[in-house]
Parts: sequence; structure tokens; C-alpha cells
Amino acid sequence: MDALEVGRALRRRRRLALMTQAEVAAAMGTTQSAISRAETGQAMPSIRFLERYASATGRMLSIDIGPPARMRGARRTEKPSPVEAVAEPVMVPGPEEDDPVVLAIAQERTARERYERGEISISEYVVEKVDAELGLTEARSAAI
Repeated sequence: MDALEVGRALRRRRRLALMTQAEVAAAMGTTQSAISRAETGQAMPSIRFLERYASATGRMLSIDIGPPARMRGARRTEKPSPVEAVAEPVMVPGPEEDDPVVLAIAQERTARERYERGEISISEYVVEKVDAELGLTEARSAAI
């Protein structure tokens, strides 16, 4: 799992919790820009950061470490790193909400509420709504 995939997972969990980046940052004792960097894949968060993020959002995180799923059946030419050889998924406790429909509804509702409160513009609302719909589409195509 690369930094971008981790960031997408973080953003989805935050949106399920109906929280803004600033709210998560305050609950974690960090800055909104640190949350943004993690969610956009500009920085790979540490295990401690992931634990604090899960606690702040009340959502479980499950991170797979190792070769991508598309590579698991393929022949690898290089040896796995020591981390890959012994790594297990990182499980951080919290309620699990992996249903793509629930996620899409929560994302759209959060965007609508933020627009109604005047926190985001109509164009930002549309972008977030499309992002929620794309997440649902990606989940459906991955299930096929």
C-alpha cells in the first residue's frame, strides 16, 4: 500500500466520522496541514499517527503491507524486504464501516452539511459529491 492509498483510506474514515480535517487535527493534537499531507499522499504516516487518527475518528483502519494484490500471483524478481517478509496488517480498533454505499452516503451528507454551513463553495460541494460517487463506483468494480 503506497502513501496515496493510505491517504484515501484515511480520508474515507474521516468522512464516515463526519469530521473535517481541522476537527481530526484538534483531536489528535496536530495541525490540519499534517492531516492534509497524510490524506493526499504527500507524506506516509507513521504507525503512531495511524493509531491517533483512528482514535480521533473512532474508525478502525486496516492497512495491508506487502506487494499489491495484482502482484501476489506474479513472479517477483527481487527479494522481499525484511518488513514485507514479516509484516501483518495493522489493525487499529474502532467500529468498522466498509460498506461502500454507507461510505458514499456519509461522504455526500458531510459535503452537503459543510456547504449548508458555508464552509465550502458549491463547486467544492460538487467535487466532494463526485468523489463520493467515484468511491462507490471503484468499490463496485473491485467487487466484480
